[in-house]
Amino acid sequence: GLYTIGYDQVQTAGIDPAQFDPRTMKIYTAAFDLLPKAVTSSFADSLVQVPVYVKGEDDNSFDRDDYLLFYAFPASHFEVDNGAASWYANPYARNNVYWFTFGGEFGERMETVDAAWNGAAPDTTVREILHFEEDRGNETRSGINWFWLGVSPGSGPSASITVPIAHPRARGQADITVGVFTESLGSFIYSCELDGELFFYDTLSLPRKVGLPPNYIDGGGALSGDASDFIFTITRPTGTTVNLRTLFDRIDLQYTRLAEINAPFHAWFEQETPYTVRCTDVGAEPFILDITVPRSPLLLDNFTSDGNTVTLSSSADSFQLLYFSKYELARPVELIAAKPGMLRQPGAGCEYLFVAHENFYNAIMPLVEYRSQEYTTQVVKVHDIYDDFSYGRYEPLAIKHFLYYIYNNWATVPTFVLLVGDGTYDYKNNLGKPNPPNFIPMYEESSIIFGNAGIPPNYIYEGEYVNLFGTGELMVLGRTTVRTPQEVRDFIDKVTTYETKDIDGMWNNRLILAGDDEYSNSYGWESPSLHCGPCESIADTVSNALYSFAKVYMISYAGNNKGIFAYPTQKPDAQAAFIRELNRGAYAGVFFGHGNTHQLADEQLFWASTDIPRIKNGRRQYLFYFGSCTVGRFDDTDHECIAEELVRIKDGAIGALGSTCGTGPGINAIIGRQLFNTITDTTSDLTMGEHCFVARDGAWSARYLLLGDPATRMRMVRQGMQLAASPESLRPLEALSVTTDQNDYYLTACIRDADTIRALDSTTAYSIAGYVWREVQTGASTYVPFGYAIDGKEIYQGYWDDAATIIVPQVSTANSPVIKAYSHRQPKGSMIDSIRVYGTASPSSDESGPHVTLYDGGRKLTDNDWVEEAFTLTGTVSDTNGIYVLHPTESALGFFLEINGKIEERIDLRDYFRYDRNSQTAGEFTIQIALPEDENTIVVNVADNVGNQTIDTLHLNVEQQDRIAIENLLVYPNPLENDGGLWFTFDLTNTGRVDIKVFTIAGRLIRTIENVSCQAGYNQIHWNVQDNFMDDISNGVYLVKVTVGSGMASDESVEKFIIAR
Repeated sequence: GLYTIGYDQVQTAGIDPAQFDPRTMKIYTAAFDLLPKAVTSSFADSLVQVPVYVKGEDDNSFDRDDYLLFYAFPASHFEVDNGAASWYANPYARNNVYWFTFGGEFGERMETVDAAWNGAAPDTTVREILHFEEDRGNETRSGINWFWLGVSPGSGPSASITVPIAHPRARGQADITVGVFTESLGSFIYSCELDGELFFYDTLSLPRKVGLPPNYIDGGGALSGDASDFIFTITRPTGTTVNLRTLFDRIDLQYTRLAEINAPFHAWFEQETPYTVRCTDVGAEPFILDITVPRSPLLLDNFTSDGNTVTLSSSADSFQLLYFSKYELARPVELIAAKPGMLRQPGAGCEYLFVAHENFYNAIMPLVEYRSQEYTTQVVKVHDIYDDFSYGRYEPLAIKHFLYYIYNNWATVPTFVLLVGDGTYDYKNNLGKPNPPNFIPMYEESSIIFGNAGIPPNYIYEGEYVNLFGTGELMVLGRTTVRTPQEVRDFIDKVTTYETKDIDGMWNNRLILAGDDEYSNSYGWESPSLHCGPCESIADTVSNALYSFAKVYMISYAGNNKGIFAYPTQKPDAQAAFIRELNRGAYAGVFFGHGNTHQLADEQLFWASTDIPRIKNGRRQYLFYFGSCTVGRFDDTDHECIAEELVRIKDGAIGALGSTCGTGPGINAIIGRQLFNTITDTTSDLTMGEHCFVARDGAWSARYLLLGDPATRMRMVRQGMQLAASPESLRPLEALSVTTDQNDYYLTACIRDADTIRALDSTTAYSIAGYVWREVQTGASTYVPFGYAIDGKEIYQGYWDDAATIIVPQVSTANSPVIKAYSHRQPKGSMIDSIRVYGTASPSSDESGPHVTLYDGGRKLTDNDWVEEAFTLTGTVSDTNGIYVLHPTESALGFFLEINGKIEERIDLRDYFRYDRNSQTAGEFTIQIALPEDENTIVVNVADNVGNQTIDTLHLNVEQQDRIAIENLLVYPNPLENDGGLWFTFDLTNTGRVDIKVFTIAGRLIRTIENVSCQAGYNQIHWNVQDNFMDDISNGVYLVKVTVGSGMASDESVEKFIIAR
């Protein structure tokens, strides 16, 4: 349509109209509609100047009544080619972008075409072209293809849709083209009506069309008026039995209309012809353009006008598209300041490149700064990439073209690229979501429109951005799917803590191996070697002297019917075991099996919406590989995928490797084996991204992506330590001595016997068996044996500075139990096995259970004490014979927490308990709990290794008072590079009074803003960047502390910022 730039708009944009000659005003737009996927291909990679019309420029002054007028088209638009006007659909963007400049040479003006009336009898009608298409549905929730409405007869007699369409001033013949996608073959009757007129009716056998372009059906008829109901019907003829699925996509309409300029319209001439047209309802300042070449419109001039009518004559030399409008219908534009060209300059480059959405530009800076300690770094806003490589238009492939440019023009080409921001396949927000997380687009080009939304036929290929020549990826790519600045901060905290803090522990030498069972709801019976087999392959190849294995094989967990392997079913015991192992933490983990975006296994080993909140592994974070379908599909609009959620939360994973589409067990196993081989290679110095890059190399690599920082340094075990135990055999309740060549180390011990169990359930919860085996069903009447070793049950976990002591618990020695011990101190680890336990324990005079003391944080709790509803419960437990940790919560010897007598909700405390440093008799557990009532009873049940039980009971009351918290504290802009002052922005959970204190990085208080009344929700407070003496603050790094109080409640938050004016 027509757009204008006037005096007020220029002034509002901060430009003084008096400072430039209006003859130098110019408009530019991209010379192309869509960037090519092949970055080496030749295309019009430039801006082109769009000829414009400027009123009042002859006096060299841009005055209040002057304006610039130009023709612009959206990202999807009509284009004229080979004698036809067709619709170009941009898959990624709604809006096109135009650039306004001034100064220098004179700008191009629309070439005028003499349209003087030649006296011929004028036509009062023209041929209009319209396109109707609404992107409402995407049943696969993937790809770039959308449909308007479903119109599927299925197995029924017919299906029909009715759509109201506008066709202003229709008067005569109309031709219609309808686009439909069809999944099935078969003859059906297709019909279309407009305003009661039948435009086509025919029996057609349309070819199968599941992707772009659709099938087209043409028809024609008479059309009048301004609007009609479009009715499209598919009817099953006699003898056709096929089940037909059809999706309605678009309508293209050419029709004869009155030439009235009460609204803009087109006039289409599809052959060489002279014409004379008379328009009515013209009003003032009509504009008639030849937009056959829309980037270079022509202005028809010298026509005859009597104030309300216009008569013109001209000719189409082959085909021509005219656009009729008038000044009063033109729309004013919004001018947004931009500085293009900053990225299209050769430079020194960097080793680590961050591509961030502008919302996260400031928030990601601490990670950029941290990585600069090891790499040269640079951060680029994705909108700057759009400005320089797609000329402002939203295009995913602009990222690829940018990376291709720097590959050829930077002295140092990045090894690592991190995309900072979430994205979805719904590039244009067709679903109309209020805040769609389209921050950094992923690349998706496939257009298959039929399929299973759970396992979509289209997939993300993040690597497309760095696969510059089609021969393989040239940079190591990762993404963090953050949606808020706070999530960016949480991500940075995870990465820096993982790499720099002393978070060592026995979790660091654990590998979680999880495999699906023998039954699929979709495929039926399967071999246990399909999913559990690859887990065992990893266990066989990774050194068990350096790593321990936590195995959760679903073939060993029965369904809801305990002990009975009947399908389909759910497996809550397997789910609980998997979450337990995730919460204990690990160096790395894997799941092989069936899955989708938000679910692992048909039997629900893991369900994202309910199980992600249950992940509480703290800093014990793992790299997790999902050898399963779509678990890495972060672009889904209905579900957050498991892989991104595990990386996004404060606990969970440090990184995740997963597929964005359907996969096969063979490929999954190969990648898994390669990944675990490389991340446990003691000589490897690769980062997490490089490990994943190596693991997924091959023809299938496009389907898998890394969520996480690709430069993360893995906490691998690099060498062994000497580990010895004495005596070589001992009886229950005797002490085992363990020594190493390490001054300090973590120690874990397990006990197992020679027994074999069939399943892991309540019937074997008391067993310390070291082997699981059963005949696994693989068909209606076929079975295969499958067995694997386990470590039995853990009896000790602690930390020692020198020789360690472990007390052997009271166990039956009938099946020849042995003890296995692991030691770890980053980067060393070791294992000793087969320490024999025999005979019976010597009589013990100990008849009392462990001593228990409970705390709320650091405050000792007493009976009838007061606590907050949610608080941290800490318990110290000690006994001269050590703590018994072999039995489940159902046992009187179990170690558990019970709240308000709810036996079924007992919390197993064994996973939260650790022995104190250099102790085999005393330890501590810490757990977050929430009390459901005003008055509550909590019970801690625990026993010692002799079997003496303690039941410690406390009655606790919940405090009733309002709470207040500061969230999402930000300093904007950060860094401050001008004299405009700063804003402190934050959210409050309740109304309160706020104090702000600004400190130098050395801790000197320089400014206080006190007693500001703030509301619940979003708040912002301005600071003029002066100290308490009203002197300007010098450049440097500063800290701001925001404190809020409300009644008895208070909170505070600290943020760092930079002044660099």
